[in-house]
Amino acid sequence: MFQEEPIDIYFGWDRPLQGFFMFIEKPECEDEEERFLYSNLNEEESHPKSIQGYLDVLESFRISLPAAMIDEVLRDGRENCGNKLVEHQVIDGQYQREQRF
Repeated sequence: MFQEEPIDIYFGWDRPLQGFFMFIEKPECEDEEERFLYSNLNEEESHPKSIQGYLDVLESFRISLPAAMIDEVLRDGRENCGNKLVEHQVIDGQYQREQRF
């Protein structure tokens, strides 16, 4: 579905709101209404304590994330970690992780 067009997934723990967040966007799309494929802010419970609903959303889009990314998001929630930016990429089938400060 997304092989022709790159997507970005922002997935993590929101320390001030004490819940997880996730949004999926097409970074090269200039039309604001079509840019975001999914946003947790459109959900009744915008920052849930579990990521299962987000995993279901990803599955509905046929998106599979590296297990290391999911594990890190869960760890951030357990450790109440905030203000952290880590870039996980899969390029040509190769997984890369880079922490940015």
